[in-house]
Amino acid sequence: MASVGAIKERTGQIGAQDRAAGLAAFQRFVADTLNLVEVEPGDFRTAAPLLDLPTTTLRAADALHLSIAHRLRADLATLDRRQGMAANHYGIGLFPLS
Repeated sequence: MASVGAIKERTGQIGAQDRAAGLAAFQRFVADTLNLVEVEPGDFRTAAPLLDLPTTTLRAADALHLSIAHRLRADLATLDRRQGMAANHYGIGLFPLS
């Protein structure tokens, strides 16, 4: 989230106060609600074929995140349009971000 906030501030989409508020809200979310899971060997095997599809043009880390979300039957939170389109394509729900 720090990276997203920095990009948004640099491009003039948000100001410094909004960036700080967003980062504070994210840190509260992480402390109160976020569940961390380990990457399993099968996640890499599931992610690999996702990289071969020319219609998605995913990066390896994005494919791995999709694989883990699929395994956990979890919705994916992303601001990356490509990753969101791939999630929809593979039947992975998207967590609404505003």
